[in-house]
Amino acid sequence: SSRVLWTLAVTQLFICLLSFQRKTMFRRSLALVSRSEGVFGRSVAQVRFFATENAVSQKAVAGDIDGAFAALAEMKKAGSTPCADTLSSLINASVQKKNLTRALQVLMEMESAKVQPQTAHVNGLIGLLAEKNAMGEATSVYRFAKTNKVPTDATTISSLVKLYLNNRNVDAAVALVSDVRKDKALVESVRAALKRDNVPEAQINAALAKPKIELH
Repeated sequence: SSRVLWTLAVTQLFICLLSFQRKTMFRRSLALVSRSEGVFGRSVAQVRFFATENAVSQKAVAGDIDGAFAALAEMKKAGSTPCADTLSSLINASVQKKNLTRALQVLMEMESAKVQPQTAHVNGLIGLLAEKNAMGEATSVYRFAKTNKVPTDATTISSLVKLYLNNRNVDAAVALVSDVRKDKALVESVRAALKRDNVPEAQINAALAKPKIELH
């Protein structure tokens, strides 16, 4: 009788241990599945993000500006922020298509995404504004570049100087050149660029002349 009881006790203990092991394994399996789903979810999100970014860039390069902006809106709606390369391709395409409104919109997108524009972006915008004789807007883009520490070059300065001279605003040209006068090589590059653009020598000299009164 005692042997039977002992056998029943051992059997019950074995069943309990087996049940415990199964529960432990089940919990571990659930945790593993949960982690796998998390990784899988992140992977799907990443794939969607890159696919949308790729769509923006492809449409921009193809010249489909409206389609690129639609893809950009879809990306932002999903809570994603476009990268520097995507915004760069978008602003370049907008300038190439002479779509000033879209180009300026991308510039604001860059500021929002904390992406620093490149010198080429600034020059493209100023060149496009100069074609439209939009002196005030071109000056604003230049100030934006300075505020955001975007490097400018001879193309930037010469485009603005030429725009100011075309509007007979010699004072603005002189003030702009004074802003970069310490860089003598840059000033000479600006002079050469203005000559290539067939700006009269007298106007070039007037724009590059030192102001009569300089504040120290």
